Amino acid sequence: MLTLPPLRPSGAFPVDAIIRPFDREVRSNVSSDEWVCFLAYPFSIGLRYPFPAFISRFFELTGLSYAQTMPMVWRVLVTLDQIRSCHIPDLCIEDLPVAYHLRSHGNNRFLLFSTSKNPLILKATKNEDKW
Repeated sequence: MLTLPPLRPSGAFPVDAIIRPFDREVRSNVSSDEWVCFLAYPFSIGLRYPFPAFISRFFELTGLSYAQTMPMVWRVLVTLDQIRSCHIPDLCIEDLPVAYHLRSHGNNRFLLFSTSKNPLILKATKNEDKW
């Protein structure tokens, strides 16, 4: 997990970004026109900000904040974006409901559940250890 000191030199954010530590009083579904809440997880799996257009489109369509998505959602999005960029250039996020549906995990957090017994991405479960 990334901590505050390595975030600045990591290059994950623009140089003028203001980085502050987690505030337990801020809930995952709070939104602001002045700031964005990021969890460290997307950056720990190699993403940089701004996120790829494919991933950003997911948040535009769903209206979710970044903090509302469980780690497995990020794993699915990153994997699909890699598949799109390497093998299926016309894959778009609007195709996601063919393979997954969004479901609440409680506390304003969300997961993607496979719509098939044969998931598109194997082992992209809630469990980080099995991914």
